Amino acid sequence: MRMKIWFGAVMVLLCMWGVGLPPEGAAAQNVKGHYLDKTGAKIIIELEVSPPLPPLIIVIQKLPEGVQVIEAEPESKLADPGRGQVKWLLSGLTSGKHRLELKLDRPAAAQAGGGEIRYRNPADGMMVTVAISEGAP
Repeated sequence: MRMKIWFGAVMVLLCMWGVGLPPEGAAAQNVKGHYLDKTGAKIIIELEVSPPLPPLIIVIQKLPEGVQVIEAEPESKLADPGRGQVKWLLSGLTSGKHRLELKLDRPAAAQAGGGEIRYRNPADGMMVTVAISEGAP
């Protein structure tokens, strides 16, 4: 009898504990991104960063093969035309909105592949990957 009561109490506690947890994949994102412009020879990405702030944010933008980057603001850390991607390694960002801009050597932004944002969630240390969305958030 005592075993049944003990087991029942443990099950109730486990159920109550699980009620407060968000469903898998529903954790809040500290960093979101969307394209403000992806036409002609220009790509503009807007990041929205919220606390707790990740110490490092990696942004990867895919480009059509052979397209060269003429200018990047802020300066990109890795531009690899052979792999068709540009990477930014951003640290020390504050809360709020931040812009990343690319000027390409020819009108190819519409053919550019998607982009993604990677960072380590400060709350649990898990690596998070978020796709950059088309248009306003």
